[in-house]
Amino acid sequence: MFVDNDTGFDGAIHRKILEALGGKDNGVFDLPTGADPLHKGHWVQHYPIVLCPSNIVTEERLYFTPFDCRGRDIFSRFINDANEVYLSTESFTDERFSKFLLNIATNKKIPIKILTEPSSMDFNDRINRMLRDLLSRDIDVRTTAENLHAKLLITDKALFVSSINLNKINLGFKITKDYWRENTETLLLITKPAIINQAKTAYLQVFSMAVSIQQKLVEKLQNEIKDLLKETCGLRTTKKVKECFGKVVLKGEIDLRKMSVTLGRVARILAEQDNAKILREKHFVSALVLYYLSENGNLKSSQLKEKLDDVDEGAFLESSTTFLQEIGLITREDDSFKLT
Repeated sequence: MFVDNDTGFDGAIHRKILEALGGKDNGVFDLPTGADPLHKGHWVQHYPIVLCPSNIVTEERLYFTPFDCRGRDIFSRFINDANEVYLSTESFTDERFSKFLLNIATNKKIPIKILTEPSSMDFNDRINRMLRDLLSRDIDVRTTAENLHAKLLITDKALFVSSINLNKINLGFKITKDYWRENTETLLLITKPAIINQAKTAYLQVFSMAVSIQQKLVEKLQNEIKDLLKETCGLRTTKKVKECFGKVVLKGEIDLRKMSVTLGRVARILAEQDNAKILREKHFVSALVLYYLSENGNLKSSQLKEKLDDVDEGAFLESSTTFLQEIGLITREDDSFKLT
């Protein structure tokens, strides 16, 4: 497809691309800066989107992406339709796919387990942020002691044995409305229940022996903890102290993300209750009031004001508590508020 002579073309893919573009290459075959001249005539920067089908009828067979289907689209479709999701990927650096999984975990609340490497040569900061976000939505992420190379997606309806890593170029992405870029990858789809169950059992056996990604994140934090304690305390610390300190810091970071998600969801529900199309300050302050009341049982007006001063300075506290009383979520006794 890429190198065999095909009626004068270097590979059938060249002919297909030129046919799709009406005979003009539009720079698709240009070598990128720094690429070895050896690849001249065989490099394809991206493909006309008409050669990369999206909404296909799937069947049990081997697919080549992006020519039979787009990797990102087919993975997303089967996960959207799943009641449980098990993923294995050597590389997980695609933020868009991470946000997709976060949305699934938040709105469908299905079990999601991921085996992946905890670091990357080029995207460590991104991975650290993504992993904390995934953990904050109760997505179970672990890593193996040995190098991880298996690329799998298992759901209750399908098994994919694949060469696709969860990174941008493996999953594929739209360059413009006319072009799609994705590495050529393989994707074997199996739908037989017996084989899916066998794969799930094998996956869970490996997963049960895998290392929690929290442990790896704590290990990454230990150098920062060492420097922090040296600067603030002027003391050397044991490895165990750095480990314990790292666990506290990581838990705080994950809990903060969980709180943010909770506030966002509650604020959205309150806006819907108010028949508002825009999330306004009253809705957000109301969500904060509910959060603090859930944490403390009941609070006086002065205590709520103190907690909200840095955010609200009292501007929306009265309208928020009135709103929450009107919709029956809190009650007031004298000068104290509590959840209904």
